[in-house]
Amino acid sequence: MRIGIISEGGADTAVITNILKGITGLDSSNFVPIRPRLSFDNTTLQHLDPDQKGGWSLVQLECQEKKKIDDFFSLEDATHIIVHIDSAEAEQYGIRRSDKSHHEYCTELRTEIINKIKEWLNHKYEEKILYAIAIEEIDAWVLVMYHDKATCQITNPKGKLQYILNKKGEISTSNYKNYFRLTKPFSKKNALIKEGYLDLNCSLKMFYDDATAVFIPPQKNIIEDPNINN
Repeated sequence: MRIGIISEGGADTAVITNILKGITGLDSSNFVPIRPRLSFDNTTLQHLDPDQKGGWSLVQLECQEKKKIDDFFSLEDATHIIVHIDSAEAEQYGIRRSDKSHHEYCTELRTEIINKIKEWLNHKYEEKILYAIAIEEIDAWVLVMYHDKATCQITNPKGKLQYILNKKGEISTSNYKNYFRLTKPFSKKNALIKEGYLDLNCSLKMFYDDATAVFIPPQKNIIEDPNINN
């Protein structure tokens, strides 16, 4: 099985990979970064090739062009693609936010963004696409390990996370390698449930629930024949 990931950046891919590892039990090699293509050297942003660059606009471009998506699904063992985008810049891709105080703010905003991505995809591959929509930024998902209150609507979660990490003397660099290390606990089976992390971020929980429903379908109840072995 191969699961592709289209995200805004390498750090986002790392977080999503660890979450999916915890759900599926699969190895990292089963998860394929479609965009951005990961770079593990010290290449500066201006020297990155187009496939290594990220941002919401390139997520949009990939969904609209679908070349890499088509190529991925041409592989025999490719089953699904995760599309990630943050809501922090939602207005820039045509989303109107409701009032944050509205009790359905998170759900409604996530639904609006998913519908926008479906438009970009021209509704192609809908049954094979899962949506990792992070309300504000995916850093809010990472914050659940360091913050005992809900992180969905924290203003500037990236800055908040960096502040906490720096205070703890931890590396706060936002890249694949560091965020893969930080979110390693997510890769343990049922860790997000056991630690109560899902209760602290609504968009994290919705992605987790969607992915679990797809990759770990509920077991059918098996009714045993009482006459067997009697």
